[in-house]
Amino acid sequence: MLVIEIILLAAGILLFVMTRGRKEEAKSFDKSRNPLLFLYPISGYLYQLYQQIHSKKKGLKQDEALLSLYVNENKEKVKREHAYQCISAMFAIFYIFLVFSFILTIKERQEGSKEYITALERPKEGEGKQDITLWFETEDGVKSQIPFTVSEKRLQGEELEEYYETVYLYIKEMVLGENVSTYEVSQNLNLIKSIPDSNMTISWAMEPSDYVGLDGTLLNEDVPKEGVDVLLTATLTYFEDKRYHTFGIHILPKEYTKEEIQYKQIEEALIKSEEESRTEDTMNLPDTVGEARILFSIEKEEKAALLFGMGVIAAFFVKLAYEEKIKEGKERREEQLLLDYPEMVSKFTLLLNAGMTPIAAFERIGMDYKTSRVGEDPKKEDKKKSKKNKKKEGKKEEQLHYVYEEILYMLSQIKAGISEGVAIEEFGRRCRLICYLRFSTIVVQNMKKGTKGIVPMLELEAKTAYESRKDFIRQMGEKAGTKLLGPMMGMLILVMILIMVPAFLSFGI
Repeated sequence: MLVIEIILLAAGILLFVMTRGRKEEAKSFDKSRNPLLFLYPISGYLYQLYQQIHSKKKGLKQDEALLSLYVNENKEKVKREHAYQCISAMFAIFYIFLVFSFILTIKERQEGSKEYITALERPKEGEGKQDITLWFETEDGVKSQIPFTVSEKRLQGEELEEYYETVYLYIKEMVLGENVSTYEVSQNLNLIKSIPDSNMTISWAMEPSDYVGLDGTLLNEDVPKEGVDVLLTATLTYFEDKRYHTFGIHILPKEYTKEEIQYKQIEEALIKSEEESRTEDTMNLPDTVGEARILFSIEKEEKAALLFGMGVIAAFFVKLAYEEKIKEGKERREEQLLLDYPEMVSKFTLLLNAGMTPIAAFERIGMDYKTSRVGEDPKKEDKKKSKKNKKKEGKKEEQLHYVYEEILYMLSQIKAGISEGVAIEEFGRRCRLICYLRFSTIVVQNMKKGTKGIVPMLELEAKTAYESRKDFIRQMGEKAGTKLLGPMMGMLILVMILIMVPAFLSFGI
């Protein structure tokens, strides 16, 4: 250890000498904010080494947080000042401890690493034994170590007698528990088994033993009115030494409340009635006990509470079902958006090739969708339809396509005054799929630059979308096949049971 300390101290002195020429940079910092300014030459040298070893990209987030605190100051200087403060503080603390460690090492070397002793201090009574390792050497040159256990000090003589007197008083006080005195004992006793932080144990004996349990519980139901005297004997054991401490208590009969007396009378009356009617079909319940009339009842099963609980559980499962329904709807929406994407892009590209503007193409796609969805003619302003059209409409199943619904919503936004670019970007974000975000970005960017190069980009996008659709449909097929495994396994097990059960029955198994 001494060698390491000397090397580190020498390295610190060498650093201090080597960096004396860097004092000019340290003078540029504010002294009030930098108390360890004299160490900044060393800090600058260490910081330069650190930058060479580590990548600068690792501390970008920390640098952003630091520079936000010093808005109007030189950013590079702020970073260096913060680094110098940290490095100089670490350097100072480390070398303070290193110097004290070096001094202590020298002192220990002068005094020697071993302390020769002629006696061991024994643990005090109640502290427990102590395990130590002793090193020894003999005149013959034998050196080794030996593990050894030192037991705690044992009391004897006057110390032991004084300790017993203290224990007697402690026992007498603790045994009473909640009772006021030994002459009026009506509550359970506290028959302690040991003394805290001591090696002394206690066992108990009672004479007579009919009124106090070994755990101190009073059995005073049959105690006469005048009470009964009981002699308690505590056997105190301290290692091999035993002492006996005896004292008397006066146990009072148990005092019953009015409710307890009536309860006991009713219990006795029920037992008597049950014994008298054992040969009869019914057992008559007593209607009076003493001078008091009694009404008996039994607790009926509360079916309403069960029904209420079932209602709560059912409501909870309905909530879960709705949440699952919403989740499934969201999944179906995303699946439909993915499947409809290639068709929508192809239609849009075709309309652009026909000479339409992007908004006009969206309007035509939306118009065609409305016509195919409900069979309505969008050119007619009158919303009333003939009976013939209504019959056709009732027979025709309405099919909802989310992508075209989003296009209709986008067109309504444009009519409401929102700019075309913003409406198309929001259309892509509402669909929440990367392909739609990519499509909206292509359309908006080319609307700003002109639609000259948009068609080839959309044709490539449509081609890629059709390939992605094939992969997606394949995945859906695999997923459906996986879902069918469960029912197929169930059918297989059922068929095996139908075949094997008759076979086993025919063999008499």
